Amino acid sequence: MSSAAPAFVPETFEPHGLHRGERDWTETNCYVDVWIEVLHALGHEPLAGLGFALRTDLEADQWTFFKFAHDELFSLFGIDVIELNPWQSVVAQMRNETRAGNIPLVEVDAYFLPDTAGTTYRVGHAKTTIGIATIDPEMSWVSYFHSGGFYRAAGDDYAGLFPTRPPDSATLPPYIEVVKPGAGVPLAGRELVDEAVRLLKRTMDRIPRTNPFTRYSERFATDMEWLREGKGSSFHSYAFANHRQFGAAFSLASAHLAWLRSAGFRPASVVMLAEAERSFAVISTMAKTLQFQAARSALAGKTIDASSPLNELVQRWEEGMSCLHRALG
Repeated sequence: MSSAAPAFVPETFEPHGLHRGERDWTETNCYVDVWIEVLHALGHEPLAGLGFALRTDLEADQWTFFKFAHDELFSLFGIDVIELNPWQSVVAQMRNETRAGNIPLVEVDAYFLPDTAGTTYRVGHAKTTIGIATIDPEMSWVSYFHSGGFYRAAGDDYAGLFPTRPPDSATLPPYIEVVKPGAGVPLAGRELVDEAVRLLKRTMDRIPRTNPFTRYSERFATDMEWLREGKGSSFHSYAFANHRQFGAAFSLASAHLAWLRSAGFRPASVVMLAEAERSFAVISTMAKTLQFQAARSALAGKTIDASSPLNELVQRWEEGMSCLHRALG
């Protein structure tokens, strides 16, 4: 058996507050969710690193699959992230990494993850990312970070997650990153807040040049048309790539600004910072509203008037970004 730095067991692990209580989006995307819990388990405050969510944009056919930036993880928490070169057995390499106190982040099939019971577990196949804390090849079990918590898989589930492949197998190995705690110096107190503000200002120089919700409003009717034609068969994938991504992103952005205020950040305008926080929280709520309306339209095959939530999204993005620029000075 080998174990990474966090000495936790699934039965007693307490998830971060972002994954508990009443929130619009208790889950964001698999990569960000696993990082929230990994940072939490390592004793860091994930809220300090969420400014990246403000860069969320409408891409060619989806919203940004937002992620923690590796350079920001290093500057805030002293954590380095590298890609693992799978030159031998994946299990053997993950065992070596956890023995070194590192946490491998590996892509697996959610079909074999017990924590997804009720969605994909033993029902459907979907790629997702987990963080390995402990792996025991001899006893065939693994403890892992995923979604909003810390779990264990064993027996047939373990075998499904990490299938044995012959040397000449044509199956490609999964993509694996390695989290290396202690590679740098983690910040705390005033230094952590100051660095988070510096990174937030840098992020604000890289936000979309035009309002992404204006662009989304222009294509929404077309999206709904082909969803209705397919009788909603693609709606779950569409909603995850669109409503959930921008909704969860701005929920995290609002939470980041709230943390900055509570941690002692003194902006040029406290009022403007609070207004930006509220505007981004409204975007999160409106994303839920729009998702419900779009689901009814796609499944019932009827057109809807989504002008109200779409206009609200456009307005709140403009207001939120303007207020945040003024708050940062």
